[in-house]
Amino acid sequence: MIFIQRGILHISFLFFISLFQTECIAQTFDSTAFKYASFIDKNRLKKHLEIFVSDSLEGRETSSIGFLKSANYVSYIYDSLNFPVMVKGSYFQEIPLVKIRNSPKRIKTGKKDYTDLLDFFSYGGFGEVDLVDKEIAFVGYGIEDSVWNSYNTVDVSGKVVLFLEGTPSTKRKIQPISVKFNGSAGIKKKLKIAKKKNAIAALIVIKDFQKSNQYAKKVIDKEKLMYLEGERDFPFFYINEEMANELLNTNRYSVNKFTKKIYKKGAPISFNTSESINISSTDSGNNLKCRNILGYLEGKNDQQEVIIVSAHLDHLGLHDGKMYRGADDNASGCAAVLNIAEAFSRASNEGFRPKRSILFLLVSGEENGLLGSKYYTNNPVFPLENTIANLNIDMVGRTDTVHIKGDEYIYIIGSDRISPILHETNDKANSNYVHLNLDYTYNDAKHPLKLYRRSDHYNFVKKGIPVIFYFSGLHEDYHEPGDTKDKIEYELLEKRTKLVFHTLWELANSEEKL
Repeated sequence: MIFIQRGILHISFLFFISLFQTECIAQTFDSTAFKYASFIDKNRLKKHLEIFVSDSLEGRETSSIGFLKSANYVSYIYDSLNFPVMVKGSYFQEIPLVKIRNSPKRIKTGKKDYTDLLDFFSYGGFGEVDLVDKEIAFVGYGIEDSVWNSYNTVDVSGKVVLFLEGTPSTKRKIQPISVKFNGSAGIKKKLKIAKKKNAIAALIVIKDFQKSNQYAKKVIDKEKLMYLEGERDFPFFYINEEMANELLNTNRYSVNKFTKKIYKKGAPISFNTSESINISSTDSGNNLKCRNILGYLEGKNDQQEVIIVSAHLDHLGLHDGKMYRGADDNASGCAAVLNIAEAFSRASNEGFRPKRSILFLLVSGEENGLLGSKYYTNNPVFPLENTIANLNIDMVGRTDTVHIKGDEYIYIIGSDRISPILHETNDKANSNYVHLNLDYTYNDAKHPLKLYRRSDHYNFVKKGIPVIFYFSGLHEDYHEPGDTKDKIEYELLEKRTKLVFHTLWELANSEEKL
């Protein structure tokens, strides 16, 4: 009797727990979102993708006829969804680009004529430069922040600045100098400071000159596209240590002597050198036009706040008789964006318009240095302070060399860097609906590939906007002609696209702000 009563009690307790769990799930599971996620379909994704990789689009190289055709196809889809035109009566945001052709550079002093690609090199893009008898100001490490100021004892206005890469090592204990001044990003930061100080050019002493110079020799003669915001009027050149020593010798300095003195002193050292310099370049270029394509779905309750879903439309095009179709990179991401747009449009037409607005943004020039997303974030159609998140989709159609076939995974990059709420939202969407293996390998800030910086979301990061980068990893056909439609795993592409859809649905309808 007691046994039976305990059994009944045990069964009743299990029933209560089961009912409680069901109610909890019901609170998080959105049947409406689930319904419209069913419009994310592998066949629809395949249709879009096959158009993007078709022969007539010739690999969608930035600014090419094939790219413009692909942009027209996207605008056709947006028009069929009755999205309003947002930029001067068009779905297109035009991007001013310039195609640069490098010319030999010349640097000389009264004592020596230096040799391009031996003593120094530059990636060019400065237009015509003709600097005659200009003073050189040595500004040490070229740093200016609250800890270290290389400019506090020297005026560089109208002069050529000379500085070392990296940050100083000192014997004295000082507050750490920001790591932002290290690496290529640090050099860019230093160049901005020099330009702000009204310097007219820069010479940068780099540690591994030979390795960097070898790379420069491979790419220096290639034409390249650039989106430039006043950068063309500030020439800069990488120089070897021997050239730097010759320029500093008039002041009885060398790079080695300087670094040792900095180590002992623990404070900046800067001075005007006794050397003057001539720099000339005749780089030429022709202006091109390219475009981002914008599809806008206005929110029901808060038209001011915008969530951006992005992917890059460009790829590598035709080279040496081979077509680089970019089925995974990034026709897969573009197909995902279009299919998500179709699903949200269907929901809106049937009375389930999202509370927040959504911008479906396909950008150009990613393969040339994230040019399209850089242009948008510098020239936003919607104020960036109202842009609450960017969900960026780049290469989501295949299995990489790390995972095995049949592994239903997706790499998540950047979700927790700015907003923990965004990370939790994506994780919740996956747990409730999709059940992919979320792989955070590339989210590690110390990962050598640094993928957090290598797709269009990063230009939003630099503006302080929370992001998620959805990525399925690298494979043997990355940037090769073998990246073709027959290697796309469409069922897996569908599942990954549904994860983005559900995350977007939650963000667009949540009462909580990031």
